Amino acid sequence: MTFVGIDIVKNNRFLHWYLYSDRMLLRVFHPQEVAQFKELFLQNAERAKLFLASRYAVKEAFFKAYSSFVIQKKSDIPPFLTLSRSFFVEKKENNQPLIMITSEFLAGLHDISVSLSHEGCCSSAVVVLSAC
Repeated sequence: MTFVGIDIVKNNRFLHWYLYSDRMLLRVFHPQEVAQFKELFLQNAERAKLFLASRYAVKEAFFKAYSSFVIQKKSDIPPFLTLSRSFFVEKKENNQPLIMITSEFLAGLHDISVSLSHEGCCSSAVVVLSAC
């Protein structure tokens, strides 16, 4: 079966997240994403804001797709914060985003696709996942 999730967020929502402690950022983001955000922020604050916005949109979209999968299996939906830290987005050589799973409870997911976009005030993400 295939499950789809989509999300859109306002970029300015993440304007001041650079002020948050690592502990606060790690509540939502994977450690690799926090490290990338901090590195980007040192180079370009605007790009760092877009980075966080797009990653948050991916997490929401993934949560929506995964929740549909879990409901279909008649299981309990994990909390958003648990799920959001269980993966991160990495870019392939061709700049295509790829979701990297880092948690055992997400085993069984295959062919996860993700698309990110930034336009004006918003960032969006679509996640498509297949499960055995």
